[in-house]
Amino acid sequence: MNAEGGSRDAINRQYEKQKETYGGFVTFAWIGSGALLLFIDEKFFLFSWQALVYFAIGTFVAAVLLGWLFYGTQRGLAKVLTLFISQPSTGAAGIVGLLGLILMILQTIIAFLVARYTVTLIT
Repeated sequence: MNAEGGSRDAINRQYEKQKETYGGFVTFAWIGSGALLLFIDEKFFLFSWQALVYFAIGTFVAAVLLGWLFYGTQRGLAKVLTLFISQPSTGAAGIVGLLGLILMILQTIIAFLVARYTVTLIT
């Protein structure tokens, strides 16, 4: 195997790991949002068919759909950044780290808003 083929395999493994990470992140955000909504929404009860739908089916659907959306956003942002950052530097690393943090906060907010809307629809 040549060096280019090995590096492509490593990159593909990294992309797969990122997909799994986004799916896991959305799962935790969805469950956490559901737990919060159990406390703040008067019509959403733990022992109800709505909670069963939300936690059993909704968690899977959210992980797939929102995980895919967030992964695609991250990959698109990475491609855009490579247009502007040609050489690795401390400043570039700081900008990328800050953008990553902002993206994670936005993804958490989006996951909560989608969860809240879902609870509104099913209750």
